[in-house]
Amino acid sequence: MRATPRLAAFTLTALMGVGLVGCSGGSSGAGAPAGGAAGAVASGATGPCDIAPLAQHAGLAAGAVHALVWTPFRKGDFVAIIPKPVESPAPAPAPSPTAKGHGKSASPQAKAASAKPKPSVVATAAPVLTDSQKAAVQSATQASALAAGELSAIANVQGCAAGTALVSAIQAGSSLATAVRDQFKAGKLNTESLGGLNSAVTLVVSQAAAAGANVKEQVPTAAQLAAAH
Repeated sequence: MRATPRLAAFTLTALMGVGLVGCSGGSSGAGAPAGGAAGAVASGATGPCDIAPLAQHAGLAAGAVHALVWTPFRKGDFVAIIPKPVESPAPAPAPSPTAKGHGKSASPQAKAASAKPKPSVVATAAPVLTDSQKAAVQSATQASALAAGELSAIANVQGCAAGTALVSAIQAGSSLATAVRDQFKAGKLNTESLGGLNSAVTLVVSQAAAAGANVKEQVPTAAQLAAAH
C-alpha cells in the first residue's frame, strides 16, 4: 500500500479521535503495571484480552519505530530522500507591442503562444546519500517492516479496555508501517506517513498500558532486523 498525504492526514485525524494528542514525540516506553486479563476487561466488553503477547509485540514495534525510524528522522538522516516541492512556473508576461505595430494588439496566434504554460523542470537524478545516511535508511527500512509484522501479530485483544481504540491503532500502525517501509525502499519518504506511524505506535503503547499491559519498548537486535522484510 502507498500512503499519500490524504491517507496520512485521514489516519492522523482518526488517531486523534481515539485519544492521541499529538505525534511530535515518542513514547516513554513505560506502561502501567500489569493488571492481568481479568482486570483489563472494560465494563460490557466481550472477547479475549491476551496481555502478555500484546505487551511483547507492542514493545518491539514501538521500540523499532521510535529508535530507528522517528529519532533518525528528527536528526535529519533522511533529508536526502524527502522529495522537495516543485514550484509552479511563473505566468509568462503579456507581449508588449512592437515598434512596428505602434500599440496594435497581438495576433490570436501570439496570444495563444504566450498563454501556453511552460513545462516545469523536475530533477530525476537519484539522491546522493552518505554512508551513514545509507545505513540509517537501511535500518529504518528493516525497522518499519519489523514493526508492521509485530503489530499484525497482535491478536485476541477485543476484550481489553478500550478494545476498539486499541484495535484501530494496531491496524493503522501496521498499514502505515508497511507503507513507510515501501517508501524507504523506493527512496521517496512521505513525512506525513512517517508522522502517522509514530503517532499510531505511540497510541498502541498508551492503549495497551490502559488495558493493563506492562509495555517496555525494545530496540530490535541486528538478527531481528535482518529477518524483517
